[in-house]
Amino acid sequence: MLFRSGERRRERVLSPTEEAAYLKATQQIGESILEAYERALEGIRATAREEQPIKPDDPYLLRDVATVLLDCGLRPEECYRLRWEHVRDNALHIPFGKTANARRSIPLPNRAAVLLDMRKSAAASEWVFAAPTKSGHMEQSTLVKRHHKACDLAGIERLPFYTFRHTCLTRWSSHMDPYTLAYFAGHSDF
Repeated sequence: MLFRSGERRRERVLSPTEEAAYLKATQQIGESILEAYERALEGIRATAREEQPIKPDDPYLLRDVATVLLDCGLRPEECYRLRWEHVRDNALHIPFGKTANARRSIPLPNRAAVLLDMRKSAAASEWVFAAPTKSGHMEQSTLVKRHHKACDLAGIERLPFYTFRHTCLTRWSSHMDPYTLAYFAGHSDF
């Protein structure tokens, strides 16, 4: 692979077809988690032994995280640490990050806004993406297995979550000026 001057690695961007296949796979994974729970409710342990299966916490977590990353261009760690107080005025208000420029407000596209509204109605935590971790929010390792499974189901090579940010920013670049793009991306320079 040839790299441009100053480029150390080539960043991947999903095509619209790959994005649709990936999100469809995340939906299927969520549905299969719920179906397994429903089967367990009718299984021998539940009916004969009166052992109740553990209800899955958030079967659609991967779908929701991927959608926010694809639509809002957040860094994955910014997404994981979102609190409900950061979602207001139809925007995401990022108060933290690796640089001062990482603090920014990103307007919520309709798909992400609807999804976050659904999550908020069922929220029992201050975190948008709560998880049973020490911090209370999801971590990088929370979704690794589901993510790999979604990539395999979608028929795309396994990729890091950061690819969703690159995909979003690449798509935005054709619709906005470089200064606006740098602001929404939280970059300190071009």
